[in-house]
Amino acid sequence: MSEALAPLQRDVFEETWNTDISAIDEEVEQLRDDQSCDTVDLPFKPETPGNALKPTEYKAP
Repeated sequence: MSEALAPLQRDVFEETWNTDISAIDEEVEQLRDDQSCDTVDLPFKPETPGNALKPTEYKAP
């Protein structure tokens, strides 16, 4: 069973929630702008026969 908020509590909660979400969205946009979109080269191509490593042999770069 959930507890209902009083109207004033609900308004304060919604205002705080919206402010927090806006701040998070802005931070995400800043992070997107700051990072380049370079791709990463894999050390091998798993689809090439003989190049595939067993899961226990692979070490992330």
